[in-house]
Amino acid sequence: MPKISLIVPVYNSNKYLKRCLESIEKQSYNDIEVIIVDDGSTDDSFEIMSSFSKNDVRFKSYKKKNGGVSSARNFGLSKAKGEWVAFVDSDDRISSLFCEIMYKTALENELEVVMCRRIDEKDDGEFQQEYSQKEYLRIFSFDDFIPTEEDFYGTCWGFLFKRVLIENTVFDETISFTEDALFSIEVMSKASRIGIVNEFLYYYNLMIHDSLSQGLFDDKKYTIITSRKRQIDLLSNPKAKRVMTRRLEDSIFYLFTIGRKSELFMENYYLEINSEFKKYFKYWSAWNDSPVIRKILLLSYYCDLEFGCRLHGILRRIMGKA
Repeated sequence: MPKISLIVPVYNSNKYLKRCLESIEKQSYNDIEVIIVDDGSTDDSFEIMSSFSKNDVRFKSYKKKNGGVSSARNFGLSKAKGEWVAFVDSDDRISSLFCEIMYKTALENELEVVMCRRIDEKDDGEFQQEYSQKEYLRIFSFDDFIPTEEDFYGTCWGFLFKRVLIENTVFDETISFTEDALFSIEVMSKASRIGIVNEFLYYYNLMIHDSLSQGLFDDKKYTIITSRKRQIDLLSNPKAKRVMTRRLEDSIFYLFTIGRKSELFMENYYLEINSEFKKYFKYWSAWNDSPVIRKILLLSYYCDLEFGCRLHGILRRIMGKA
């Protein structure tokens, strides 16, 4: 059995798929299997991935009916035989040392989850993630985990997970946004020892990034609320809960901003999202450096989302200029 299973979900990825699979093919650590799942692509993605399977026995190609990225990842998990699991998005790539460093770090330090640093690929170049961690490896338990941007991207890539932690965990196929963050936090919640290694091993492709901020409101975008709430429930550290609550509030404000002119949103979601806003806002500490600002924000909690959203935008502009 292979030590590491790399799962690559694919959907119409012909532009970047070859370079993704080539980066995996060139891994310095060879005891791996690569499970590539075509989720109903309509371009020549399957032909590209099949060419790797024909030339390298470590690569296994599968084709399934379109069901979304969570469905593809779950399919990959059902086929994985490795003692460790990592996910690589088909438009991204990994360093040739990704498997070697992550696996070696996990074994030598008895870790169950390992995270690495990322490099963002943009039209104007590559940019290393900024971080303040001074030591090469920081080890902590889930009780000490804080989902900051430095320590948690809100993804499932950039990790190496011990397979036993995933046995009863799958991606929620009903959630379309931050479903990967929910999966990662759920897996991490079962771990005793987690490590963050200061190695830049994952290349994140921002050139084709399909962010939440693009497009108009639809039902799929609203699933981020369910995901954020479940993440808050899973987190055990009070500070971690506050950080995720801020992310939830930002999501609420944004959905309201893009949905307020949508009949679908106002008729089917406004009352629910306003209720969530009121429920969580009193615990939100994003602006707690100033007692005056805190009181103003609490005032918006007693009003409604319309007032809170406007105030939130004003304060962000004021504090952004400070």
